[in-house]
Amino acid sequence: MEYALLEALIRACVHGGALALVVWLLTRTARRTPLSLRRWAWWLVCAKALLAFLGWGWIDLPLLPAHSDETPIPTQSVPLQPSVAPMDAPREANPATTAASLPALGASPVPSYASAVLAWLWGSIVVVLLVGLGRRWLQTERLWRAAEPMQNDAQRAELHRLCVQMELSFVPKVRLSDSDHPPMALAGNRILIPRRLWAQLSDAERRMVLAHELAHLQRGDVWWSLAPTLARTLFFFFPPISYAAHQWELGCEAASDVAALRIVGCTPYAYGTLLMRIAEQLRPAASPLGAGASSNFAYLRTRLQQLTPTRPSPAWTAALALIVLLALPWRITAQTDSPDRDALTRSLQALAYAEWGEAYEVGIQLASLPPEEGYALLTQHWSRLPVHARQQMLKVFYYTRPYPLRPRMHPKLLPVLELGARDRSPSVRHWAKTYAQELALRPFENDESLYAWMKQYRALPLPQVVRAHWEPFLRELPHLPEREREVRLTRLAESFAWLREPTVVLPLAKRYRLPALLTETLQAHRANVEKAELLQGMLECLFALSLSEGELRPALAPLLDPAQPCVVSVRAQAVSLLGSPRYAWAKPDLLNLARHALEQPVKPELWSALAEAFQRLEATEALPTLRAMHARADDPALRKVIEEAVAELEGM
Repeated sequence: MEYALLEALIRACVHGGALALVVWLLTRTARRTPLSLRRWAWWLVCAKALLAFLGWGWIDLPLLPAHSDETPIPTQSVPLQPSVAPMDAPREANPATTAASLPALGASPVPSYASAVLAWLWGSIVVVLLVGLGRRWLQTERLWRAAEPMQNDAQRAELHRLCVQMELSFVPKVRLSDSDHPPMALAGNRILIPRRLWAQLSDAERRMVLAHELAHLQRGDVWWSLAPTLARTLFFFFPPISYAAHQWELGCEAASDVAALRIVGCTPYAYGTLLMRIAEQLRPAASPLGAGASSNFAYLRTRLQQLTPTRPSPAWTAALALIVLLALPWRITAQTDSPDRDALTRSLQALAYAEWGEAYEVGIQLASLPPEEGYALLTQHWSRLPVHARQQMLKVFYYTRPYPLRPRMHPKLLPVLELGARDRSPSVRHWAKTYAQELALRPFENDESLYAWMKQYRALPLPQVVRAHWEPFLRELPHLPEREREVRLTRLAESFAWLREPTVVLPLAKRYRLPALLTETLQAHRANVEKAELLQGMLECLFALSLSEGELRPALAPLLDPAQPCVVSVRAQAVSLLGSPRYAWAKPDLLNLARHALEQPVKPELWSALAEAFQRLEATEALPTLRAMHARADDPALRKVIEEAVAELEGM
């Protein structure tokens, strides 16, 4: 674990330090650019370091050569320590002994105890720094609670006028404290000002102070500062990150200074005089979640220099675009070996004697080729493939893997479906027609209507085709009469796998509030046996949407509550779908449902679903209930399911 931590710290320092160097060089060449604009480049440096440390969202650049099995990489080119052999030692060492004496590939040159000490030391210092930040935050909160609200009506009216002038959607709370600290904008749209300073200022200067702090709140500097603050805490040992965080803070103050000058309309001299007065008598801000002034001389000098109006350098736009591009979490990786076309051709030719599983694996390789090349190769061999292989080719181009099945946005999906729709085999045509109906959310009465639809859409990009069908369908669904809506919901249930598609369909479903509509339908008809099939389809759709516990629980609560009426098959379907480690939060509900089921007549469908769900959830606490269910069960198939679940849980 300590190796992984040190590796993450080194990775963050390399990525953050490299971007910091680029930003520093660019800011040296674009000195005329205001610090209020340059600050975002320094914020990206801190964000880049944090992303590299966490290892999130990498964008792979396959620039390194692909690994080859024929030319293995040597494990060690230079020995770490010279070794002296006896004069009579044999010239050729035992290969096993030599291999054992060399460190494994990728082994850390840092001894384990040293890495553990370094990780412990880093963690200890970070904890101390975090405690310090927490104490400063608590100090500021105590100051806020002890401060008194601004009571002067004229000053409050001036605050309202400034909020209107700045087009703020809120009026912040302003309090006056008895402590000597700079004016601060705090989280929660609050402003804290020292009473002694406030009493010494003129009305014009008070207006400047309020405008400055309102500018902080308007831009959300308090929240944007979290990333630099966290980066400076985690990488306290790395000066470039500390410098970047300092430049961000300085840029925030300069941006608020410029905003105050523009809003109040005062001269830079008058505003600079106010800054000097504040710096002379007040100590620095104490809150990690606040934005305030500093009395540091160099800090103050930079702010005063920024009061002089300057126009951004024309090259800064291009420089900022370059910085944003470099700030993305790029990672240089080895190139992946693309499937060998000749070998793939031979595999396709051999499918005449292969099972469907082998055909599926060959199809995976085919779909991973560049779209035009893969489609051309499939077209060339399509007529010579057996029926089961042609079916698997349709499945591979339509779905991704692993399970659960999710439609694939393959650029050649529609042409491949057209190959299947015009196939000589009725079963292959049926597969292609079914996939096309799921995509289009409509039935095709005959082959001619299917051919006409494919001709209309085959030249369009697949995401555009999907959106053209799914967006009007989901938009109109809540506004249809109940009978027509149920017909549409039945069609949706047949295409529920498309709801897992993350780029087009899933965002559309969330936008048009499909989860709320499905929840409403389930709760309204959960006891209607005639609509059991429809309700089961609605459950499939709900689980395909990858909802959180808070979003899913309102729909499932009546189904898992034994006191609520519900069709047994629908309740069993809900239990079965909850049988996944992702839904571990549902264990108490399932246990309660199982205990209640023991008091009722045996319901094989529900009992079987409960046993399988407990097995997949590894719910060992359900063993007593399962044994009691097994004692009451008469159906051999049900007893076998319960026995398998009990045996699995007892072995854990």
